Amino acid sequence: MIVFSIYHEFISLSLLGIVWSIIYFKTGSLRWAIFSHFLVNLGIMTVPVFLNVYVPPV
Repeated sequence: MIVFSIYHEFISLSLLGIVWSIIYFKTGSLRWAIFSHFLVNLGIMTVPVFLNVYVPPV
């Protein structure tokens, strides 16, 4: 199962990189690509909490 996960991550991260590079070339600024990266990172950090996989310490 881990092998399939690696391919899945590779494909999704490659697509994100392509999207962020298109944003950069279209706008000429890294501001929106960085902001989008921030939103993705924020979403990745909150998913385990919403799925009750990670319970923050009290």
